[in-house]
Amino acid sequence: MAENKNSRIIILVLLALLIGAAGLLYFQKQSNDEMVSNLTQEKESLKMELTELAEQYNVLLEDSDSLNRTLIAERDRILNLLDSIDNLQGDIRVLRRYRAEVFKLKKENKILLDRADSLIVVNRQLEAEKQKVEENLENAENLNSALTNENRRLDDQVNLGKRLQAYEIISGAIRMRGDKERTTDKASKVDKIKTCFMLSENLIADAGDKVIYVRLLEPNGNLMGKGMDEYAVEIDGEKILCSEKKTIYYENEAMDMCVYVDLPENTELEEGEYKVEIYTASAKIGESTFELRAGWL
Repeated sequence: MAENKNSRIIILVLLALLIGAAGLLYFQKQSNDEMVSNLTQEKESLKMELTELAEQYNVLLEDSDSLNRTLIAERDRILNLLDSIDNLQGDIRVLRRYRAEVFKLKKENKILLDRADSLIVVNRQLEAEKQKVEENLENAENLNSALTNENRRLDDQVNLGKRLQAYEIISGAIRMRGDKERTTDKASKVDKIKTCFMLSENLIADAGDKVIYVRLLEPNGNLMGKGMDEYAVEIDGEKILCSEKKTIYYENEAMDMCVYVDLPENTELEEGEYKVEIYTASAKIGESTFELRAGWL
């Protein structure tokens, strides 16, 4: 009986110990589950904060060129810390250290982000001012170009206004008898071609020496007379050879003048219409025609 009683006592003691151990294990499991849950929540909270910080840097990187290097370094630092937390396996002490580092990082980066925001505002103001300056410069260049074109147009008008004109032009052939000259329309009896005209009055033209050129063309278009470079003018980039030239002193008043084109001895002229053109050094100022006919009488 005593042995049975002892056995029951031992069984009861063992049963109590078993129940106690089971309760302790259950309590430890509940505590561990709660710790794991808290750890997971803390990790997610830290990851969310770091993700938001990284996103702020991404936005700033789109708006700021001058701060890119610093911002990229800080963003990479955040992403590295985010990876470390994501790979953390249930160590609350390490997690607390990360929490302290994240807190410090947020304080440091708040200063940096505020500075970046200020610089972005300043950069935008500078960009707006730069664009305004460029627009003003473009407007000034357009105005200058317009003024230059207008000045050129006015200069052209002034130059055009300075041109002399030849009018009352009379051209024809003459035959010499000693010192006397007689007009003729016989192609076989011509010694010279004479062109007389009135040079116009022009109060805005430059006074002084003027060279007047005469260009004489046969009916077939061939040039008569000197036809050398010193008897040439250049009009609109085209070199025009002339037959004769004469230098006069022009005083802005109308004046009569005549220019003779001497023909070489034994020159045989054709019958037909001859053309006479009159030039200054810069422009054609008049023209006329005359006719010669065949025969001796």
